Amino acid sequence: MIRHLDYPCQYENYQYVEERLNVERFLDYVLVQLYIQNIDWMGNNCNFFKSKQIKEGSEYPSFPVRGRLRLSEDAADFFKDEDAGVSASSRLRGIVLHDILSQVSNASDLKKAVDYAQMTGNLTADEARTAFGLLTEALKSVEDRGWFADDVQLTYNEASLIDTDGEIYRPDRVTVCGGKVVIVDYKFGEHQKKYEKQVRKYMDMWRRMGYEDVSGFLWYVDVLSVVEV
Repeated sequence: MIRHLDYPCQYENYQYVEERLNVERFLDYVLVQLYIQNIDWMGNNCNFFKSKQIKEGSEYPSFPVRGRLRLSEDAADFFKDEDAGVSASSRLRGIVLHDILSQVSNASDLKKAVDYAQMTGNLTADEARTAFGLLTEALKSVEDRGWFADDVQLTYNEASLIDTDGEIYRPDRVTVCGGKVVIVDYKFGEHQKKYEKQVRKYMDMWRRMGYEDVSGFLWYVDVLSVVEV
């Protein structure tokens, strides 16, 4: 049906997408995620690919989802007494807390986001209280920067950007207010130079979209540290 649209501009848009994305497989992928009720989709598990070849002997194509389905046992690695806080497992810091922050537009959303993580089985009641305390402290540490202020005009959490080469990038948080763009990438663990390169890429893409005042930051949430890029 899409291939026979009466509107040339819409069909041209479809052709542009089809050249860069295997549309049929992507639709199959979407249906799979909906069917299995994957709550981590689509902000994290989105995986586009073009290959149409199916391995011999395989009736259906496989979809490399990068294994981010979680059980509450994973969360225990972080919240057990001997491994709480900064020394907790990087796996949980990179998944559970990161996913909670992806649901936060302003500071008042934190409680709802933590409650959702508990409701979906990613955190127990005790773990949720600990996570709420950790993230409340983290948000307070950057309060003066205005990243999570109520008066921010536009907020994009993990919104996809498609570059001219077809590559897809997904900054953790972008705010736009008064023509000023602020890009924040959440990190857990030790600082690495490659993270700065990643944020610079995001900044370059926003500048090419016509925004002149663009700044970028790496926010090391668990140690309450901010690095301006």
